[in-house]
Amino acid sequence: MKMKLIRCQYPNNRYIGEFENWFDQMLSDVPRKSGLLDLFWDRPLERRIAVDLFDDEKNYYVKAELPGLEKKEVNVELENQVLTISAERLQKQGEKEQKISLSRSIDLPEDINVDKVKAAMDNGVLTISIPKTEAAKPKTITVN
Repeated sequence: MKMKLIRCQYPNNRYIGEFENWFDQMLSDVPRKSGLLDLFWDRPLERRIAVDLFDDEKNYYVKAELPGLEKKEVNVELENQVLTISAERLQKQGEKEQKISLSRSIDLPEDINVDKVKAAMDNGVLTISIPKTEAAKPKTITVN
């Protein structure tokens, strides 16, 4: 049986860069310490975790690329059919340190066995196995 791998396609970075430049120009005269705008400038940098999602007859799988992170820095939570992967690390640039938050939430189907979810991390790749319930597994029906 072949599995189909679907890689997440992010928007073209050129357009995001143009939007950020436009936004910076628009707010260039606004003081950085002005109440509501503090939410944007004082927050730690947030980034989305790249994930691959696929399944087979028995399980759904989530593979997340987390280079440079250790197991103890990664959190995996499953609540109300939502799988959340998160991590935080400090990035040094010269003498400055900046906290970087990484996270990704994935809505899961209802046909999962929550009690048997397993996560393993090897060389910066987190693999989460999410078993399907018996009702979700394909059944062969004999034609008479």
